Amino acid sequence: MLTKKELFPDVPKSTVSRCMALVWAAFGLTFLAVYTANLAAFMITRVQFYDLSGIHDPLVSKCGHTSCLQPILMRAFQLSHPDMHQPPFRYGTVDGGNTHETMKRNWKKMHEYVKKNHFFRDNISAGVDAVRNEELDAFVYDAVVLDYWAGKDANCELMMVGKWASMTGYGIGFPKNSPYTAMVNQYMLQYQQKGDLERLANFWLTGACSPDSHGQTHSAPLGIENFLSAFFLLAGGIIFSVIVLGCEFFFIRHLRKPLQRIDPNGWCGIISMVSSHPVQ
Repeated sequence: MLTKKELFPDVPKSTVSRCMALVWAAFGLTFLAVYTANLAAFMITRVQFYDLSGIHDPLVSKCGHTSCLQPILMRAFQLSHPDMHQPPFRYGTVDGGNTHETMKRNWKKMHEYVKKNHFFRDNISAGVDAVRNEELDAFVYDAVVLDYWAGKDANCELMMVGKWASMTGYGIGFPKNSPYTAMVNQYMLQYQQKGDLERLANFWLTGACSPDSHGQTHSAPLGIENFLSAFFLLAGGIIFSVIVLGCEFFFIRHLRKPLQRIDPNGWCGIISMVSSHPVQ
């Protein structure tokens, strides 16, 4: 809009109104910045999956809808108190295997629970069938093996959850001063750098079932907790403005006239000008 007439906006004059205007401007700027920062993250469609964040987690009870394959003992506390969940959380592993020895050596309570309830299985196939038939809620074993079984499941009812507790690997041993050591090391490094090992693992160990096929996609809405910092700023500004208003009222009501008599043209006038109430 173009006009020749000079505009005189109604700007705040008193100290309190100026403080409130600054606080409101800061609140609006902070609110807009927080909203813009969180908008992209919350608008992106995310994949939900059933994860064992703790034995008290209510998501554990949902494993009846989608059978759970548990990687090797990612958190000790998660499975260390299965009796506290009703019904008790049932999990097992292969009897006499590496996972069994790790459990017996590092998580004795878990080992006693599995042994007492006879949750050990003779082999991996029996453990997977126990999860599929709902005899067990989770089967604890090596993550690569479980990933293979979950990927080739006919109905894609099995899924792996959780993180690895430890990472181990396999090695090729040669006699000392063997002529094949340097050659094998060279080829292994080349296969690793070119991605051949990863391609072989994806080809042989990955099935038709992808981990994302078990989840449900949704977009999480923005909640009031995402803007708490902006509202805290607004509340603090309001409290500060109320304090300034009380100080200004006390000064005008009780101190302005005595200060005018003591120093009519000195510091009293400066304070009065700042508070937008000139001395008369």
